[in-house]
Amino acid sequence: MTPDPGAAGTISRVEFCCHRLGALRSFYADHLGLPTVASPNRVVVLAGSTEIVFTAASEDQDGRYHFAFEVPESLIEDGQQWFASRTPLLQHQGVSLVIGSEPWNAHSCYARDPAGNVIELIARHRLPDPALRPFGPQHLRRVSEVGVVVPDVGAFVGRLGRRLGMAVWAAQKGPAFAACGSELGLLIVVKAGRPWFPAGPPAAVSPLTVELRGPKQAALSDPKLQLHLSVGDAGPVTMG
Repeated sequence: MTPDPGAAGTISRVEFCCHRLGALRSFYADHLGLPTVASPNRVVVLAGSTEIVFTAASEDQDGRYHFAFEVPESLIEDGQQWFASRTPLLQHQGVSLVIGSEPWNAHSCYARDPAGNVIELIARHRLPDPALRPFGPQHLRRVSEVGVVVPDVGAFVGRLGRRLGMAVWAAQKGPAFAACGSELGLLIVVKAGRPWFPAGPPAAVSPLTVELRGPKQAALSDPKLQLHLSVGDAGPVTMG
């Protein structure tokens, strides 16, 4: 698979701050069946080639994040049924399987995890990925997009270009939204206060770390946004 020109790399690790770590461990391990390691102050989940880390936070930190799991494009209906059997799905205009616009060329379904984060299964039809039934946790190939909340989308997109070499993807840009990178690793940059699609809470600036695997060695940190983004030649994903 070849990334689009706007790519900085694939997402190898993400770190969120959330409340209810015990419920998150149970959801990702017991309900979704993903490899999970838990301690009193953090939960580590392995989804394909991406490590997801939840660290302890106060209760008012819940419901602030969005991220998407890439699934085989040929099995999205199986994935929807699998997902729906484990958690209630969110609906958009009365349906739970959402068809993306032409630039996206994808199907998605959405739910909330126990901390209120909006999680997504997305099948990108430009990324053929033959897979065998039945659908299971092994089909969550990677985290392919992560929401990044900022006060000024345009200004932040400019910083992504200067610091990480990451450009807007498929002209998906506006005053409150920009998708940056490629279908292999997208940062969904949204303005604070914009509701997460399709029926999520308003996006809020929250502590966030995203590590991308790519040829460029670069980083962007912003203490005010509690944000750290980096690109580099990451090693194999391990639980820890």
